[in-house]
Amino acid sequence: MFRKVKEKNILTQRAGIEKVIFGVFFAIVCIQVVTFLIPLFFMVTNSFKSSMDFLRSKLWEFPDKWIFENWKEAFLSLTSGGTGTKKASFVVMVWNSLWQTCARATILALTPMLVGYVYARYDFYGKKTVMAVHLFTLTLPLFGSGGAYMRFIRGINLWDSPLYFLLTSWNGRSPGVFIYSAAFAGLSHAYKEAAELDGANRFKIFLSIEARMVAPIFWTFFINNTFGLWNDYINILLYNPSYPNLAAGLYTLGVQIDKAGGNRPRYWCGLIIASIPPLVLFGFSSDLIFKNMALGGLKG
Repeated sequence: MFRKVKEKNILTQRAGIEKVIFGVFFAIVCIQVVTFLIPLFFMVTNSFKSSMDFLRSKLWEFPDKWIFENWKEAFLSLTSGGTGTKKASFVVMVWNSLWQTCARATILALTPMLVGYVYARYDFYGKKTVMAVHLFTLTLPLFGSGGAYMRFIRGINLWDSPLYFLLTSWNGRSPGVFIYSAAFAGLSHAYKEAAELDGANRFKIFLSIEARMVAPIFWTFFINNTFGLWNDYINILLYNPSYPNLAAGLYTLGVQIDKAGGNRPRYWCGLIIASIPPLVLFGFSSDLIFKNMALGGLKG
């Protein structure tokens, strides 16, 4: 009979000092998680308070009466949360968030793939210099160029236009270029040679074979970009105020409540509702992000 071998965890395979280091970092992560969950807990519990109950009670106190109508009224009270020349309803802001996030995340994940493929598969004069300049530009601070960039966007008639997101998202200077380049360089040339024997050209090889083999990297970039773009309100307020997404609308409404007052619990209901899509996406994609992915398909 075969005896079942108990699989060892990661700590049993470490030395004494390594176990201490792992324990310290685990404690730090736990503290950080708690610091994130406590404000979220306060926001959820206070979202069930009435406006008067919220003003006279402490933040950590539970509601005297749980107002579930706040969640229903959140959709109605946030209909005026638009910015710019056009006021947008809650549904319109959600729609703007969806198409803007999906379009920008796709382009931002695709562009470095194309540049990385050129770096990995083509030899050209000055290639090392171009890559060195590319790497150097990633370290340059660009915060002082906001005024000139705004004037440029207005000059080419992209300000307050949906085309702004589609055209300015083609950014080939992101750090992801070098990740894609390393991934393409690590692919075996046997795939390309086998496809060339079948008469495939370079474009077909890239589209049908090599791009599919690095697809997990593409989806990882897409998902990571989605988390940041869903909450992006600065680009909306500065460059596209007539097409507010949910983050821009909620930000504007929050500023209005701070200045003129309003129903803060219902506003928090809107914030919680806006956080549901990223949480759902993370729940379905966490394995793809955190687990190691092996690429292969050659027969030995």
